[in-house]
Amino acid sequence: MKKSIFFIIAIASLTLLACQNKGTETTTEPVATNAECGESDHLINATLWMQHSAEYRAICLQTYKIAKLALAENIKNKQTDKPAAVVLDIDETVLDNSYYEAYMAAEATSFSDSTWAIWTAKADATEVPGAIDFLKYAQSIGVEIIFISNRYPEELDATMANMKKLGFPEVPAENFLMKEKDASSCKKERREKVSEKYEIVMLVGDNLGDHSEAFDERKTKGDMLEETDGIIDQLGTRYIVLPNPTYGTWEKPILADKEKSSRENRIAALKTF
Repeated sequence: MKKSIFFIIAIASLTLLACQNKGTETTTEPVATNAECGESDHLINATLWMQHSAEYRAICLQTYKIAKLALAENIKNKQTDKPAAVVLDIDETVLDNSYYEAYMAAEATSFSDSTWAIWTAKADATEVPGAIDFLKYAQSIGVEIIFISNRYPEELDATMANMKKLGFPEVPAENFLMKEKDASSCKKERREKVSEKYEIVMLVGDNLGDHSEAFDERKTKGDMLEETDGIIDQLGTRYIVLPNPTYGTWEKPILADKEKSSRENRIAALKTF
């Protein structure tokens, strides 16, 4: 724990020094302010936790272990004659992209389609612990695997190559429902499309929008928490949720004040004593 704290302090100090040095250089490039350099600082500890903590690994393995037990039970309680399907998100659900988050933190930058495309094209994401074992189990009991992802269609080949390299069970390209660039990020319509052919017996994701469109609407923090309390009976049974402290729709109400920087919004949202 002490080593992690020292590492974080060192990173923060170097980042601050870099910002100060930029301010003294003579350059035609835009000069980053301390506030701008702090915009991605929130990713440092979150990403370190995902990459280094035994707890993150344990939570993922535990979650997928519960998912296997729940899936077997859900098959017994199917409601229709349609074949059973499990619907999963991809990023931070089966593929770990914390390396891209680390890049943003190290470069004091934020997400962009261009840098994300460079990352996904590398096909170097790793497995979210437990995902491969769960998907092999799902296939072994005759459950169809469907991925609904907000990656773009042009990322499909690299995504499938990434999964093949890691040893994921083979899933046909038509079972990947990607997001068209001008379409909504909401997955409701794609879930409904899957339901035309299959009975969805389980949904797996790191964002509650992967499970229900109710969480895609812009709501207050209180509304989101109340909505979560309303689905408690489905958590751990039909809805399986993976941990992701780095990004998600939970940030929307926190970052709602457009007059403030991202960092200022985050600080304002903190609950202190």
